[in-house]
Amino acid sequence: MSDELQYGSYKAERLIASGSQKKAVFKVLKSAVMTPTLIRKRSMEYNEKIDMASVSKILKCFVKNGLAECVNEEERTGRLYKLTKFGEEIKEKLKELLED
Repeated sequence: MSDELQYGSYKAERLIASGSQKKAVFKVLKSAVMTPTLIRKRSMEYNEKIDMASVSKILKCFVKNGLAECVNEEERTGRLYKLTKFGEEIKEKLKELLED
């Protein structure tokens, strides 16, 4: 693994582990597309206090860091998100962390 890829992986792992809301959103993200509303609904199983503003902010952060992608960015409403290949790899690496 190259140093740059290894650093990106480390940075992504730290990002997810840094907050319970980020962890909750990452747990429910999949390679299949999901709306922010569905992501929030499923994330509430892990963090009851998560709101839509937080979900939107976290999704933007995940997109910026290459963990997720918005498949229809041109849309103002009804955006669809899914994990990237990199996000799937990180999810596999963090399996134990995400189980608690």
